[in-house]
Amino acid sequence: MIEQPVFLVGAERSGTTMLRLMLDHHPRIAWLNEFEYAVDLVADNGQTPELGNYAKWLRQHRIFKATGFVIDPSLGYQQLVHSFLEQRRESRGKPIIGATVHRHFDRLIDLFPGARFIHLIRDPRDVAPSVIKMGWAGNVYAACTPWVEAERVWDSIEKRIEPDRFVQIRYEELLAHPDRELAKACALMGVEFDEAMLDFHEHTSYQPPDASASQRWKKTLKSREVMLVESRCAEILQRRGYECINEHPSPPSSLGRVWLAIHNKLGRTGARIRRYGFGLWLRSLIARRLSPNGAYPRIKAQMDDVIRRSLQ
Repeated sequence: MIEQPVFLVGAERSGTTMLRLMLDHHPRIAWLNEFEYAVDLVADNGQTPELGNYAKWLRQHRIFKATGFVIDPSLGYQQLVHSFLEQRRESRGKPIIGATVHRHFDRLIDLFPGARFIHLIRDPRDVAPSVIKMGWAGNVYAACTPWVEAERVWDSIEKRIEPDRFVQIRYEELLAHPDRELAKACALMGVEFDEAMLDFHEHTSYQPPDASASQRWKKTLKSREVMLVESRCAEILQRRGYECINEHPSPPSSLGRVWLAIHNKLGRTGARIRRYGFGLWLRSLIARRLSPNGAYPRIKAQMDDVIRRSLQ
C-alpha cells in the first residue's frame, strides 16, 4: 500500500498539466496524469463499486487503457487503486509517487489516509475561455462550473486535513516564480527543488513558464463576460486572493440563465461535431440512447481513437 502519495488537485485548465510535467521531471518524483478513475465510481458516502463492474469499466476507459496497468482480481478496491500508483512508481524507478485529480478529490482521503495535496488555483476568468476552447462549454458562465465545483471540494478537504499535509500554489505565481513555487511543492514531499524540473519543455510540447500568460482575460473577455464569471465565482475568487473588477457582480436573470443553458448546449454540440465529424457524432447520439450496452461501446472506442490521435 502507498503510505503517503501526493495528489495535485484543482480544476481542469488550471495549469495542472504543466505543473505535473515539472514534478515528473524531478529525479525522485514520478507523476501519473488524470487519476480520476480511482474516484469517479466511489459514492459520496464512500461506498466503492463492485469489483467486477469496476474492472469492466476500466477496460473501456480511454485514459486507463493508455496506462497499461494490470488489474489484479485478487485485490480489494482500495488495494487495487493503490496498486496503480505502485505500478507507476516501479515503472519509473522513483521513490515518490503522485497523481493529478481534477474532480471528486475529497474521496481520496478515505482511500489514501496518508495523502498529501498540492492545490493549484488559477483565475477563473482565464480558466473559462480555455474551457470553451476545449469544447467543454459554450459560454463563460457554463465554463465556470468545473472551477466552482473543484474549489468547493477543496474547501471541504481543507477542513479535514492538517495544514502540514498540503500546499497551495497559484498558477500566476508558478509562471512568474517557478523555482520558488516548485520548492514549496518539493518541501511538502521532503525533497529539495531540482533544476531539472524547469527543463520539462525540452522533452514535451509545452513551453517554459511565461508570466505574460497571466491575466489574458483582461484583453480577451468582454465586460459582460467578466461580469458573468464574477457573478458565479466572486466569493471564492476573493477568498483565494484575487480581485474582482465588479464590486457587486450581477447574476443573469432567470430568462438569461435559460438562454445561457441553451447557448452552452449548442456550443458543446458544435464542438463535438467539429471534433468527431457529423456522422460519428450522430451514431454515438443514437447508440447511447438505443443501444448503450451494444453498439455504443464500439462507437465510443472510435471516438476515443479520435481523441488519442489529436493528442499525439
